[in-house]
Amino acid sequence: MYDIELIFGRDKITNLVKNLLGYDYVLPDFLFSHEKYKPVVIGMKDADTYIGASYGVINNGDARFFLHFVYVKQDYRRASIVVKLLESTLSCAEKYAGASEAIWNYCAYEGRSDPRYDLLSRHTQYKVRYYNISRQVTVNTSDLGFLKKFSWYKPQRYAEIGYYILRWHECSDSMLKRIQSKEKHKEQERGYLSPYSDENEQGWKPDAVNSFVLARRGNSDPIGWIICSQLSGNGLDIRRLFVCTKERVHVVAHLFLAYFFDVVGSSHNYLCFNVEKGNRQLEAVVRRCIDPIASFSCIQCNLQIML
Repeated sequence: MYDIELIFGRDKITNLVKNLLGYDYVLPDFLFSHEKYKPVVIGMKDADTYIGASYGVINNGDARFFLHFVYVKQDYRRASIVVKLLESTLSCAEKYAGASEAIWNYCAYEGRSDPRYDLLSRHTQYKVRYYNISRQVTVNTSDLGFLKKFSWYKPQRYAEIGYYILRWHECSDSMLKRIQSKEKHKEQERGYLSPYSDENEQGWKPDAVNSFVLARRGNSDPIGWIICSQLSGNGLDIRRLFVCTKERVHVVAHLFLAYFFDVVGSSHNYLCFNVEKGNRQLEAVVRRCIDPIASFSCIQCNLQIML
């Protein structure tokens, strides 16, 4: 018989995860942001020893529970035990946090079946479906020298042809309001990708220092952006890449990337690219420039579970 406990307090949660994994694991800040989120942290015990844990949060005022972490020790990884931890976690999210559905964020191997989906669809009564799927590709910045072989890799060339680049925190309020106004009035072109995270992308926030905006000299109207968020281990997560269609003919999108790689490559250990289906600009960049030097790739899944 395995016991299930709700765990409270930063120290207890930190120690639980550390003892299970055997190393210091950087827990996300949102797990302790009680003014915005209601956390649900579960520990599973065999007698007096923790053998598994899970955690997630629900936005205050929302009914969706975002499940971010599920772990069971190797010796206990049987379907019945994992299902018990999952069902207990989802039950607590429903009763304790008022959730009516859950979104499970996790990575799956490319080209393989998804055991998490199979586990829930075959061994529980929950209705599940894929909510969103993206390809995640990681590269060590020490390998970015590979890009110098491309003719477009000229980090300062953008300024010579009449463009300028700002970090997100350097943008004026009026500059950012231009983006918001166009989004509000639906003036975007086909294939537009907003620099802002939407309500279904819980768990990350833009890094204002390492996100960049592109504009044409003499004009404060943004024409492109690269939006990132910080990762543990001095990594950077590339969440958005967009340059207006009419500007791409000037190769400025490539020059924008060259500048970005040159700047962040010297200050970070690795870069992670989140390539959502349909984001053709980022798909092309990753396929041509990053895949040949990638250190890791997987499929990032968001699985919807109706409670």
